[in-house]
Amino acid sequence: MFGGNRTMLNKIDRLEKRSTELARQVRDLNLENASIKEENKDLRFENEESINLLQEIADRAFTCPLDSEKIVLNKIKELVRDYQSEN
Repeated sequence: MFGGNRTMLNKIDRLEKRSTELARQVRDLNLENASIKEENKDLRFENEESINLLQEIADRAFTCPLDSEKIVLNKIKELVRDYQSEN
């Protein structure tokens, strides 16, 4: 009779340990997920900045007269330097 109780208690103990282990894994995965979400947000912001920079370069390149290639080139260099100094 006591053997059955002991077996049941051992089984309960194993299940509690497994539950604790799974809870730790969930906690770790939630922390990792939060970190990855933050990194993803930063990357999306950087991507948006790059898109805006390229759009500004394109706008300036296409709105300048053909004889002002040096002005466009200098502006592109300036925009690239600005972007690099921010990152």
